[in-house]
Amino acid sequence: MDPTLERRIDERIGRRLRLRRKMLAVKVADLARGCGISVQQIHNYELGASRIPASRLQHLAEIMETPVAWFFDNGEPRGS
Repeated sequence: MDPTLERRIDERIGRRLRLRRKMLAVKVADLARGCGISVQQIHNYELGASRIPASRLQHLAEIMETPVAWFFDNGEPRGS
């Protein structure tokens, strides 16, 4: 896969993660604690600076009651 395309996908997923977190009024620290990772790692995910492993994305989606597919498209999350 083209590295530029990979980067754009990582950035899009990160933006969607941040959007959903803000929709739910969840603090970065609370989300990080729920996943057992650092606040800095959540920031890296939201900026697209770090790729989110599939298992972690699944866990984040469960925490935020959101289908994993929502991070990739414009579908509506549950409870919005």
